[in-house]
Amino acid sequence: MKNLLLLFFFVIGNARNLSSQTTNQEIRTKDSLKIKSIYAEANRYLDINTDTARMYAINGINLSKKTKYDRGIANGYFYMALSYYTDNKYDSTIVYYQKSSFLFKKINARKANAVILNNLGETYVKNGKMDEAFSSYNTALLLFEQLGQKEGIARTCFNIGLVFKLNGNYKAATDYFFRSLQLSESIGDTVKISLTLQEIGSINLRQKRYAESLKYYSEALAIIQKNSSENLSIKAGLRCNLAIVYEQSGNFEKAEENYNETFSMYKKYQNKPGMANILLNLGELNNKRGHYDKALKFNVESYKISQQLNDPYSIAFTLYNRGSIYRGMKQYDKSLIISKDALNRAKKLKNMPLMKYIAEEMSIAYDTLRDYKNAYKYHKLLKTISDSLSNDEITRKITTLELQYEFDKKQKIAEFAQKQREIIYEARLKRQRIMVKAFLLSASLLVLLLFTGFSYYRIKQKAKLRGLEIDLNRSIQQALSQQMNPHFIFNCLNSIKALILDKKVDDAEKYFGVFANLMRKNLEYSQYPAIPIKKEIETLKLYVELEQLRFKNMFEFNTIIDEEIDQLSYKIPSLLLQPFVENAIIHGIKNKTEEGSISLELVLNNNEIFCSIDDNGVGRQQPNENSTNKNHKSYGTLLTKRRLELIYQLYGNAHGLSIIDKKNPNGTAAGTRVEFGIPIIS
Repeated sequence: MKNLLLLFFFVIGNARNLSSQTTNQEIRTKDSLKIKSIYAEANRYLDINTDTARMYAINGINLSKKTKYDRGIANGYFYMALSYYTDNKYDSTIVYYQKSSFLFKKINARKANAVILNNLGETYVKNGKMDEAFSSYNTALLLFEQLGQKEGIARTCFNIGLVFKLNGNYKAATDYFFRSLQLSESIGDTVKISLTLQEIGSINLRQKRYAESLKYYSEALAIIQKNSSENLSIKAGLRCNLAIVYEQSGNFEKAEENYNETFSMYKKYQNKPGMANILLNLGELNNKRGHYDKALKFNVESYKISQQLNDPYSIAFTLYNRGSIYRGMKQYDKSLIISKDALNRAKKLKNMPLMKYIAEEMSIAYDTLRDYKNAYKYHKLLKTISDSLSNDEITRKITTLELQYEFDKKQKIAEFAQKQREIIYEARLKRQRIMVKAFLLSASLLVLLLFTGFSYYRIKQKAKLRGLEIDLNRSIQQALSQQMNPHFIFNCLNSIKALILDKKVDDAEKYFGVFANLMRKNLEYSQYPAIPIKKEIETLKLYVELEQLRFKNMFEFNTIIDEEIDQLSYKIPSLLLQPFVENAIIHGIKNKTEEGSISLELVLNNNEIFCSIDDNGVGRQQPNENSTNKNHKSYGTLLTKRRLELIYQLYGNAHGLSIIDKKNPNGTAAGTRVEFGIPIIS
């Protein structure tokens, strides 16, 4: 219930400036002016009636299609997306933002497309699709940087920081927030400055750094109060955040003072959800202090407002808190009746965290009454919710996975060996036929002899290519063996086992799912000499996610893919990128004392894809005494270098492999950068 951030107005406020941002010249035709007036009506109705807003947007789209006005169609799709976003229908929002982005890209409206991609990223976050959000944000950031749009860069960095914060990567989140803060200060955007300081304060609060959190919240509040007479919602939110910091740090008097000020602000402009939330927080605060009568009064007032709003979650949470208050007052019968009501409501909402809190509350109440049967019953419910999957089930799945993996691996190796034998036999037959033909034609005229020589040369070249293909296939199998070596599998399974023993069931299940998916994809893609770039990147991300889980998120991984690369049509040799990323993790990042960073960038360059893998690890010169396999890196690198040589012979030359040792100004190692080109295989 203690929401530290209310950014809905921020998304809508930025989004509705899209038309002015994308229109670079005045449109003078009669139909175009009519289209603009239609969209003005769509914009006006967004806060009044979204169905009416959509009707105007559809009319504008139809007229734009009739006049073949792509910008008008794109703007219409934008307003359709906005209307669905207002209704919290995020799947439909995504569809229309994608359509709008496609058209803006088609007409080379880069600034408009960047704004759309930013909005799309925000919608992906709302829909829980974090990978898609990162991709959309990164493309938007690249466009804004190319255009030198500081406001757009600041907003995008802010949004990327929010995603990192949601994923628990506070260091990366803080880096992006500070970049956004610097840009917002340079353009004097006080609202963004305040919001960014608020987010930095929120990160410090999550890490229980109360003094730092209080500093950033106070600075944000001072800026918004000094420079803006509006934005009451931001001011109230910051005041509420200050109260939360004081409450969590044990300064209950200051917490109550700030809650009361926040309530007055919400009441001034009749923000009923905010009023209900603050009253509930005041009830919780007084419950902690043992002021049960005051706590009950605040709780009842909060409940009345939640009923008016027909907010089922707030009602259930308020009843849960009331049960806790009655338990503090030693009115156990009332406490249990209300807690049961709250539990039934939470079950209907399928809100497992709230069910867990209520079950714990009821177990304590029954235990106090010495009703040990019911106390055990609700303690058991609490345990069931916390441990949704038993350790025995996890162990069984791991054992099944090991057996299935060994079986699949043997089967794939056998199938590959059979294919190799068939290729060699076919090549021998072809060579024999060529020799017979050459012998029969040797007595012919010079012209025929020359013709025969030319034919022989062509066939020999084909045989050479076939030999290269065989070598390349063999190198793919070696790469597969390298990437799925027993040491790596043993480490993964040990990590899962450790999570099980620590009763981190959810983490174990997640680790297990990623591991199984990676094994399956590696075995599947090893059958093909080349696969679409999208599949290669997906498999690589699975491997990186596994290593991030294993090394407790000690590094971040970013991918930057040129938007001109068709990831589904363009292919590259399978299992090519992982060895370089693995070297970066095992021999660079693993031995760092602070958080590491690895980035992969693919850029379209004529008929090749230029690949760079950059890390901020300890570098190649750093001794690696803790490595358990000191030959792994050199062998993996030599194997991949040999694969690249075969690829260049088969599909054409590209930039050769180069490994760059990065240096700090003081001469110390700053990491490693690997660069090479990959011919495009269609």
